[in-house]
Amino acid sequence: MRLTAVLEQRYDRTPDGRVWTPGPHGYAFWARYLMVFSDVRVVARVREVPSVGGSMKPASGDGVAFAAVPHFLGPRQYLQRSVQVRRAIGKAVRDPQAGVVLLRVPGTLSSVAFAALGKRRFAAEVVGDPYDQHAPGVRDHPLQALFRRIYTRQMTEQCRRSSVTAYVTAEALQRRYPTSGQAFALSDVDLPPEAYSARPRIWHPEPHEAVMVCTLELNIKGVDVAIAAVRVLRDRGVDVRLRIVGDGLLRPEFERQAADLGVADQVLFVGAVAGGEAVRAQLDQGDVFLMPSRQEGLPRAMVEAMARGLPALGAEIGGIPELLGPHELFALSGTTALQAETVADALQRLLADPARYGALSARNLEVAHGYANAALKDTRLRFYQAVRALGAAQDSTAS
Repeated sequence: MRLTAVLEQRYDRTPDGRVWTPGPHGYAFWARYLMVFSDVRVVARVREVPSVGGSMKPASGDGVAFAAVPHFLGPRQYLQRSVQVRRAIGKAVRDPQAGVVLLRVPGTLSSVAFAALGKRRFAAEVVGDPYDQHAPGVRDHPLQALFRRIYTRQMTEQCRRSSVTAYVTAEALQRRYPTSGQAFALSDVDLPPEAYSARPRIWHPEPHEAVMVCTLELNIKGVDVAIAAVRVLRDRGVDVRLRIVGDGLLRPEFERQAADLGVADQVLFVGAVAGGEAVRAQLDQGDVFLMPSRQEGLPRAMVEAMARGLPALGAEIGGIPELLGPHELFALSGTTALQAETVADALQRLLADPARYGALSARNLEVAHGYANAALKDTRLRFYQAVRALGAAQDSTAS
């Protein structure tokens, strides 16, 4: 049986027909579904390019093909191409050979697919929260409050209607977006044995380096707050550098912010790197993982950092409290300047306490082992089997 999966990730396709991505949803991710399904067809935006750089990894391969949706960036381009986008998605999910449809929500494409499906049953993977994603300060748009209401209501209905639903959190997203069907708590992180550090970290004197692994497409990861916190710490005489791994449209804006604050020499923009070993190499150069996010499901990047033994600090939002202890969480409120003070306080306290630093490293390494591929394999298999059973039930009803 085929799985047709719809998601928001953008991909590139080279003239040889191969599809590539710098993100986490490459071939290895989709190949997991082949444990149960005969093949996977991915419905996503695909951009035609002459070649790809070294940070890209294959997304297509044996058993994994793509139904390309016209590429667009942002609401304006979507409106310009909405007819073609809707036509492509509708054709893919209503195809008699689509098998069972899986929506990764939230997302524009999954919402279009949801509407196109009508009363047909489907499965869902809940990976984020539009209520937080469209919160004040995330996007500078006059209709932000309206978007928040619309997209939150859409996802509430999508989860309610989903027959089989996997949530990346243990409780957080389930409380806000309950389902009437089968429910699974299942992180989509990819942690093979080589992802784990052999031993906890050992504290050392400053300078220290905080590391972030995140998209720079939207201001949802709190990069502006982290950069401002570096300046706060500098004014206090504390030498903390910031390593930012990832890329996106807002990178020039964040680079200007660092320059305007006089900390450009303390903020390193690494850019996009291929996943796996390349990301681990970046994490290993840091001393603490920082996530002052404004929106999260259960962050893969944080779990990957914990697997490297990094102590971590994060905003009290989404699934982050399911990963960190209460003393490693901070509540972000007020202006960016006030939020930066909060993050700076948390970094300063942690990096000044060698005993706490070592204990957190050991604790995070232990927690991350609960998210290893081997630990999640049985739950993933049960979820995939439930999705396949949904498709088989549809086939028997149709016949």
